[in-house]
Amino acid sequence: MNGRDLTLGLVAGLAVAGAVRRRGSRNDADRFRRELEEEGFADCTQGCVQIRDHAYALDDLKQILENEGFDTEDAWITEMARVLNRLRFPLTVYRGINTDTLDRDKLGPYWTWDGEVAHAFAHGVHASAESSGSTPWLVTAVIDDEAQVNWPRSVQQYLLFSSHLTNARNTDNSLILRDGRGPRILSIQKLNGR
Repeated sequence: MNGRDLTLGLVAGLAVAGAVRRRGSRNDADRFRRELEEEGFADCTQGCVQIRDHAYALDDLKQILENEGFDTEDAWITEMARVLNRLRFPLTVYRGINTDTLDRDKLGPYWTWDGEVAHAFAHGVHASAESSGSTPWLVTAVIDDEAQVNWPRSVQQYLLFSSHLTNARNTDNSLILRDGRGPRILSIQKLNGR
């Protein structure tokens, strides 16, 4: 586990203040509410930012940035909400991986809608890229339904690794998928070296 994953794990519960409504079945909505209650969060009723089907307390989102040593700016949070709310599904996404052998069944939950970011990860030049080999791969896929996305974790990911950064070497522009809810793979391409 790298430091970034540890940071995401530590702040995982801090971003979500509540759910206004959740698409999908009644069981999905109940499960989501139970998850929030188990983490000690209440519904957000004021000072909220609406992102997709969830309402997040502005103060909680600012706290995540403060905990990481970033200045908090409402503009970053407003822009994040605008970007994430404009995504349309089905959504084409990419995964850049640098490894000697690619296991189609272990592509992971992190997917970006930005091809430039995926290329940076594949070539190991992204600031957060981990390289376990010498072969860059680009996987193109489709997220058919936004219910496949873990929105609370994706909001945290965007807030920490995209909202306040300005170039593809640092930004993720990514979504984190729910366990067992991988995208539909369209292609796997072995790229030329760096």
